[in-house]
Amino acid sequence: TIGLYYKSHAVPLYLSEMAPARYRGAFSNGFQFSLCLGALAATVVNYGAEKTPNSLVQQGKGRGEVKALLQKIRGVDAVDEELDDIVAANATGQAGDNGLRLIL
Repeated sequence: TIGLYYKSHAVPLYLSEMAPARYRGAFSNGFQFSLCLGALAATVVNYGAEKTPNSLVQQGKGRGEVKALLQKIRGVDAVDEELDDIVAANATGQAGDNGLRLIL
């Protein structure tokens, strides 16, 4: 929480105090604009990714629904192996295993 406080309160204050008087507004507004733009970009990415096969498995959707979407995305019918990998990865993630340890 200290880091969040620092980023959202101290940085704009520092920028406005250290900037030359004629640029203070631009620096302050630029910082706020950057934050808003980043939040918008994250929202757009999340919106676009919520219908992907990984997200559907995490949401508990049926295997048939996920398989149909995966077939549509890949353009082939043979997606069982990839679907099994997605389901296994989701089960591992829900079990609380450390994903980084599995990669290494």
